[in-house]
Amino acid sequence: MYALGAVLNFQGMSCILTGSGFLMVEINWISESLDTAFSLLGKYGRWMNAKGKKVCFIIWNICVLYWIVRNMYIGLYSQAIFCLVSVFINTFGYFKWSEKERLLVVEKGV
Repeated sequence: MYALGAVLNFQGMSCILTGSGFLMVEINWISESLDTAFSLLGKYGRWMNAKGKKVCFIIWNICVLYWIVRNMYIGLYSQAIFCLVSVFINTFGYFKWSEKERLLVVEKGV
């Protein structure tokens, strides 16, 4: 573990000053920005789910597909497989909600 210290920016790299010296950490701002954008989009999907909107499953699948590509790129293959499972679950949920909507329409006679 690192002791608490200061974070400095040095020639495009973040430097964390610890008790034993500097730890250089390269930050890829494009990847960080994309990660943040897709994380926020996923939160918006949760909001849509809480409001009962079926579009949440489409939003989640878009986010999960991004995370599959991202995890494969950085070598987190097991995480990419779990994300692939999420795609199937989201797709199943989308069709179950669609089926539920069709049944409600039939029951109401609309």
